[in-house]
Amino acid sequence: MLFSNNSRPGLAQAIIIDPFSGKLYRVCLLFVFLVLLLFPAYAKEKNRPDIFVAPLLEGIGYSGEGLAFGGGLAVGAENSGYSLGLRLLYATESDSVKTMELNALIRFYFFNRDQHNGLFLQINGGSALSSLDEDKVGSVSAGISVGWRIPFGELFFVEPAVRVGYPYMAGVGVAGGIRF
Repeated sequence: MLFSNNSRPGLAQAIIIDPFSGKLYRVCLLFVFLVLLLFPAYAKEKNRPDIFVAPLLEGIGYSGEGLAFGGGLAVGAENSGYSLGLRLLYATESDSVKTMELNALIRFYFFNRDQHNGLFLQINGGSALSSLDEDKVGSVSAGISVGWRIPFGELFFVEPAVRVGYPYMAGVGVAGGIRF
C-alpha cells in the first residue's frame, strides 16, 4: 500500500490527486500532457512511427465480489513490431468501489509486425488508486495482456484482449481505435 487516508499526512499524500472527490479532470489533464509528449517532433516525416488512440471498455476483477466495469483511453507510438504508450482506465464495481489505473505499456506483435496487426502480447506497469467505501488505497499495478488487433482499412481497428495481473485478478475488454 502506497498511501491511505488513515496514515500520517506526508509528501506522498500532498502530491496525489484524488479522482474520487471530483478532481478527475486534473488527472485527465496530466494524462493528456503525457500523451502529447509521445508525439514525435518529426510527425511530418514518412519514417515516423504510427501513433494510435484507442478508447476502451473493460470488465475487470478487483475483488472477489464481482466485476468492475469501466472505460478509458490508450495512446501510443508503434515502430518495428512493438508499441510504447500509456493507458488510463476508470472502473467502478458499485457506489463504494471505484478504481483508476494509469499504466505505461509495451506491446509486441507476433504476426504482421510491420502492419501492427494480429496477435499481440502487452506488458502494463504503473499505479492503481482505489476507493473502497471511504478509504482510498494506492498500489502498484502490473500485468500481462494478450489480444488481437483486427484492422478495418488502414486507419481503424478493434482489439479484443484479456489480461491478468496485480492488484486485479483478471480482465476482459475491447478497444476501438485509429492510427495516424
